[in-house]
Amino acid sequence: FYLKVLVYGDIHLGTRNRAKHRSYPDESLHYFEFITEQAEKLNVDAIVGLGDISYGNFNNLKFREIVEELLDRQMKQTKGQRYELRGNHDITGSGYSEYDFYTSRGKLKTATQLVGNEVVIDMLEYGDPAKYTAEGGMVINQNKNKRHIVLCHDFLRFRESKITGYGDAYIIEELAGFKGADWIICGHIHDMLSDRGMVKGGNDCVLFYPGSMPRP
Repeated sequence: FYLKVLVYGDIHLGTRNRAKHRSYPDESLHYFEFITEQAEKLNVDAIVGLGDISYGNFNNLKFREIVEELLDRQMKQTKGQRYELRGNHDITGSGYSEYDFYTSRGKLKTATQLVGNEVVIDMLEYGDPAKYTAEGGMVINQNKNKRHIVLCHDFLRFRESKITGYGDAYIIEELAGFKGADWIICGHIHDMLSDRGMVKGGNDCVLFYPGSMPRP
């Protein structure tokens, strides 16, 4: 079947004001509602968040109520195909984040693989770079008749890339698991960025960071 998938970057929902925002809670909810409306307008089959669903745990019940109403709409639109990668902000010192809360209640689904007639989408969570190797479990389907997209939450770049200044990066050419990838779409970096290079095996690949709407 044909898949219509909406993918968005770090949404960082939060109940505390941040930096120079006039009202960060209202702004983050505005963008989350916009994502929901676009999913309904475009009649998508699945929604995938690239990680960092929240910026700290919520301390406002009305805010939580609105978030859950929007998650319910997203689940209804996608008939349950609402996925969220675990980002670095979804791992807390207390051991229980909003990501843990909503995945445990079935409001979000964790990383998986989606397969359509013309596309295969692999999802990977933040953390150990071993996940980008065959030994770590990442083996991209090599069917030349399909587009192969990897969704992840990390700082990745090509060796000769001009995308720098975001800390230490994983170099894509050194990660054997990306063999066969046509697109790599990443969370974690808040700026919208794109690049193109070669993955192991020699095929051309696009790298894209959609950025963070509330935290550019």
